[in-house]
Amino acid sequence: MYALDLPAPRYAIELAVTLFPPDSGDCFPGTSLNLSETGVLIRTARWEPPGAVLNLKFPTFGCAAAVVWNSDPKGEVGVLLGMRFVSLRDEDLMALALMLGIPGEHHKVSTAGIS
Repeated sequence: MYALDLPAPRYAIELAVTLFPPDSGDCFPGTSLNLSETGVLIRTARWEPPGAVLNLKFPTFGCAAAVVWNSDPKGEVGVLLGMRFVSLRDEDLMALALMLGIPGEHHKVSTAGIS
């Protein structure tokens, strides 16, 4: 396995996040459970299907992310959404890198596959 095939390290970071479906004027709250350079695991009360793209607003940055997987909406802890970042502006990528404690130049390497 090549280094580029390895998943990004996940960091247990709980943050308030607001999720905005692009087709709708409504938004709904969630909490990040872990965060990486490439995505986030969010606990929320609203189920979204795999492939759905949502705009996310964290305390220090915002981005668009696609639902990769989700948990059973009947679960006691709410719905879990595994999401992959699909769009990060340079300033948002820098804020994410700082939050994760990634060295300054490293964030330039991690943009492959993110538009």
